[in-house]
Amino acid sequence: VVGVAPQWIVLWAWNPLVLKEVTNSTHVDVMLCLLVVVLVLVIARSSHPVSTPAAGGAVLGLLVLTKLYPVIFLPALSFWIYRRFRSIFSVVACLGATLAVVIAGYLPFLGEGLRPLFRGLSIYGKFWIMNEGAFSLIAFLTDHARLVAGGLVICFSCLVGWRVAVPTPQGLVRSFQYVLLLWLLFIPTPYPWYCLPLMPLACLDPGSAAARTSAVLSLLIAFYYLGFFFEYRDSPEWMWTLTRTIEHAGIWGCLLFFAWKPVAHVRTQR
Repeated sequence: VVGVAPQWIVLWAWNPLVLKEVTNSTHVDVMLCLLVVVLVLVIARSSHPVSTPAAGGAVLGLLVLTKLYPVIFLPALSFWIYRRFRSIFSVVACLGATLAVVIAGYLPFLGEGLRPLFRGLSIYGKFWIMNEGAFSLIAFLTDHARLVAGGLVICFSCLVGWRVAVPTPQGLVRSFQYVLLLWLLFIPTPYPWYCLPLMPLACLDPGSAAARTSAVLSLLIAFYYLGFFFEYRDSPEWMWTLTRTIEHAGIWGCLLFFAWKPVAHVRTQR
């Protein structure tokens, strides 16, 4: 569908992040890897102005039910659908299908009301901070770091959808890559397993700056685990700060470098 040679599957099969977070830790985020590929296949292989967006929206709904954070794909997907079908009704079909699937998934849990259902999410959103990068700088500048970071993520998601989501399968994949990567760089808890969906996307579009940054990220994100080593040995806080700085500065540096020096061509299928 996206015209990339099958050999690029090596980015997934030999990826150290995948080996650690899937084979060793069995994080549920691996389901997102499957569903995001299904989403690209479903939306790119068909051209019906209503059923295709609706099917894509249904798959996105399954992504959101698996983990909430894929909701950030919605702006890019909406822009892409509108540009491909040139109809607001296609976008509405996608949004409606996404909402319907999410509501259907939550219905069995609504007997106790919404507050208990989202109590854990509320605690996570208000208090959890771990392995933060850009978020620590935002927190240094303002007392409303989560609000600012959330606003930046929303703005970047919409901007990527507007600028990157050209109506081709590669355009859809690339927009998902940038949205997810920028989201990871700004949230207060960029855990390594959150990066997993970037890996199959890199296989589908290995020539983008986001894909090459993802390959480097799959190595640098291992600095996260040094935090446990420091904790067990009662190491000073500056050691953890230093490793986070190396990790996030390396990821940002690669993203900016690869965006500045794009690859001229990536080998496609023969």
